[in-house]
This record gives sequence, structure tokens and C-alpha cells, in this order.
Amino acid sequence: MTSMLNQFSGILTPQIRKKLKARRMSLGLTYYRLATFFGINWSTLRKWELGPTTSCSISKRAKINNFLAGKYDKELKTFAILPITNDYHSIPNPVQMCMERISSTYTICRNNDELKQRLIRDINETSCAILKKLVMTSISGMPPR
Repeated sequence: MTSMLNQFSGILTPQIRKKLKARRMSLGLTYYRLATFFGINWSTLRKWELGPTTSCSISKRAKINNFLAGKYDKELKTFAILPITNDYHSIPNPVQMCMERISSTYTICRNNDELKQRLIRDINETSCAILKKLVMTSISGMPPR
């Protein structure tokens, strides 16, 4: 199995398609969730699994390889239980703008894995700190500082 993964050329063979689907299903991920993780449209992921797409882009190969090897399992198990909002318009405009900046920054970093990981880590740490502060403020009844 490892040799197949190490030699993944981007060609979506029946074996690779089956493994993609099995891994996605075992982690409880929808097409939408896993596609978001890969930075692709859900229909692209579906085409990877079922056809007619026969290969993936070079930029996605390492991530697919790591996914198939189970290197993202811990992260994806958490990702699977987060709520999804399809109602983008209900999100306040300043939050939408912030999300767009993050998305643009991530896109700029797309060719540098270290920068992408730092960005994700920093966003996660910052958002967790903000949530903690909001929860503590709500519990104490004191206004946020």
C-alpha cells in the first residue's frame, strides 16, 4: 500500500478512487467538507471518486498522498464535526471581508507549505483566544476589554 501512495502520479486509477472514497467515508466527511479541506469544489472531489476526471492537478498531489496515508486524520476528524453554514449572506459584512482576506492570504501562500501552516496555526490560535475571551466575558457578566 505504501509503495502505491509514494508513487501517486496524479492519475486517478480505480484503486485510488476507491481509497479516496473509503478514507472520506471512514472519517465521516461529506464531499463538501473534504473538498473544502483540499481547496476544491465538492463536484471536483466527486469526479475524483466517481469519474469522469482521470487526474488531479500537480498542486493537489502531495495533499492527496498525505490524505491517503492518514496524515490528516486527527485534523479531519475535528473538521468533520464543525457546523457548516451555507447561508453566507447571514454572516455580517465585516466578517465576510475578514474571511475574504484570510482566503486571499491563503491563496497567496499556496506554493509555500510552511507559510500556509503558520497562517492556519495563527488563525486557529487567534480565533480560539477570541472565543475564550467571549465565553469568559459571558460567564463573568463583565464587558469585554
